[in-house]
Amino acid sequence: MESNFKVKLVWPVDKNNLKHKDYSNELADNTNLVETNEHTFLVSSGLVGNSETLNPEVLLLSALSSCHFMTFYSIANKARLGLRYYEDNSELFLEGDKIKFASKINLNVKMKFNTDVTKEKVLEIHEKAHKYCIVANSIKAQVNVNVEIL
Repeated sequence: MESNFKVKLVWPVDKNNLKHKDYSNELADNTNLVETNEHTFLVSSGLVGNSETLNPEVLLLSALSSCHFMTFYSIANKARLGLRYYEDNSELFLEGDKIKFASKINLNVKMKFNTDVTKEKVLEIHEKAHKYCIVANSIKAQVNVNVEIL
């Protein structure tokens, strides 16, 4: 089954049309407006852009973190583990001099369960979540999942 997702990117940004936030600082020259079905947000470079906007690096990291969580959540529910709380403080590491790339991503996960579950079982489900996560299957970066059960 093939799925199709669409995003519209507009540059330059017309600040007069921004409804969500008053940007007191000037937007970086490369700031662009991204529109999805229901959401609109500003994006500029994480390396030389505007700190008030999102950047592709953070969007990539959040896409992986969220995809991994949703896949983990689905598998954990099927296994009836009683997941009660999940927090991921993820990190993306860049390498390269002239050409930058995401070399490593750490998903630092804290979880609580309503049942007694072993760390080994949780790690097994995280491995499955990584295997079936669309975003994880689309990137080259090394992904590490560090788990703490609360």
